[in-house]
Amino acid sequence: MKRIEIPFQIFKILEQGYHIAIAVKVNGMPAHWIIDSGASHSVFDKARISCFLPEFQLKESPMMAMGLGNELEPFLLKVSDFEIEKRKISKYQATLLDLSPLNQIYSRYFNDPIHGVLGCDLLVKLKAKLNYKKKTIELKKEKKPMQILSIMPDSEHLMVTLKVRKQKANMLIDTGASSTIFDLNLFKQFYPYEASQLERTDQPSAGIANDAQNFGAALIPELCIGPVKMTNYEMLLIDLEHINSLYSKLDLPPIDGLLGNDLLFKLKASLSFKSHSLRLPFPH
Repeated sequence: MKRIEIPFQIFKILEQGYHIAIAVKVNGMPAHWIIDSGASHSVFDKARISCFLPEFQLKESPMMAMGLGNELEPFLLKVSDFEIEKRKISKYQATLLDLSPLNQIYSRYFNDPIHGVLGCDLLVKLKAKLNYKKKTIELKKEKKPMQILSIMPDSEHLMVTLKVRKQKANMLIDTGASSTIFDLNLFKQFYPYEASQLERTDQPSAGIANDAQNFGAALIPELCIGPVKMTNYEMLLIDLEHINSLYSKLDLPPIDGLLGNDLLFKLKASLSFKSHSLRLPFPH
């Protein structure tokens, strides 16, 4: 299985000692973390947490992240979700410390400030692999399970759940569709729009929704689907009632849209019909 490789930097401490640091994106913002597998819990710098989580409330922590080797006063922060290199971490209890003493030491070796310590907890969650020969940290691709929907005997559809503007969306995977489309009515829960914004388009999309009668296109200034951020995107919107009415009769969940080839290419997706999964690489 392919994994993304991120190079880490090596800092020589004293004569024969080394520390390693990595530059990653946390919630889309650049961050520099020391990699410390001896730290039981990852740590954010209390003075710089607002760069990644603008609104937060602290409470004192009864524990210390083992491995940091000092007596700094820790705080806890409950985070509903955040992203490291587009890998979502949900319901995480972050530890915050004043890392100014650490930054004073590293300022001799490192031009950029240290934003945190990547500890054993997140290394395990990210399924990371440290390769000292190649000087890289490898992260496993994100894997989205596909749900098999039985339409009739020996007749099936594949559905995957993706986040659209941080909300869950049921997307039917349709490699016969040239473009990704959303249901004309259900798309409003992700991006409110007025009927006056719709423009008639000549060809909605080839594929399963080709017989739809009501369709149009709306120009969306900014939209995130999964790990892909799109700007000024012309989204195709089609009335998928003919599909959802059938699904309702079969007691299947409604679909919000069809995941077509345009977005599958943008996602650099890999479909595995053997393991029933959609694999998404991490964008740099």
